[in-house]
Amino acid sequence: SDNVKFYLSGGYLDEDSYFKKGVDNFKSYNLLSNIDATVNKNLVISLELIGRLDRKQNATQGSVLAEPFGGSSSEEFEEMLVNPPTLPVYYTNGLPANLYGHNLVEGVQGKGGITTTGQNVLNSQLSFKWKLPFIVNGLYLSGTGAFDYSNSTVKAFTNTYDYYQYDAINNVYENENVNPTLGRSLSQSYQNIFGKTVNLRLGFT
Repeated sequence: SDNVKFYLSGGYLDEDSYFKKGVDNFKSYNLLSNIDATVNKNLVISLELIGRLDRKQNATQGSVLAEPFGGSSSEEFEEMLVNPPTLPVYYTNGLPANLYGHNLVEGVQGKGGITTTGQNVLNSQLSFKWKLPFIVNGLYLSGTGAFDYSNSTVKAFTNTYDYYQYDAINNVYENENVNPTLGRSLSQSYQNIFGKTVNLRLGFT
């Protein structure tokens, strides 16, 4: 109607890993809503809501989505660039090779663990403008109240996996995963942030 104006929009993003069979994934949902209501000729009220849900899964080792939750997004590409073509990622018998203390391909497929993160964000703002002609023409009172909420979670699982170093002298493949149990860990953290702001203004036009 002429007295109420309403706007609503939403968005969705789904991004998979850069690597074949990689476990990295990022999903984001967002919503924006605005409502402007003319209560009478002297009072206008507006409400704005912005919400966002982010869900991220990445390989604990070998992920380009790891930042800012630990890990470097450029480290794995650097390894691929500097790795000599004579060094195999997998040996001819199918065993994963030891490259820089791990195996990048096994890592991006989640063999070294998976980290999941989530973030929920809500920003809201209520504002009004109230003309006061019954007191003085041109006098008005305006105000804004904002409430913001943010919640984030991080769950990281670290695992060890088998990768091998070839001993050419003895013609054997040595497993570098020497302490599989000690290399496993699970951590989880939560964070909630609240914020509010209230402003009032008495003006004259």
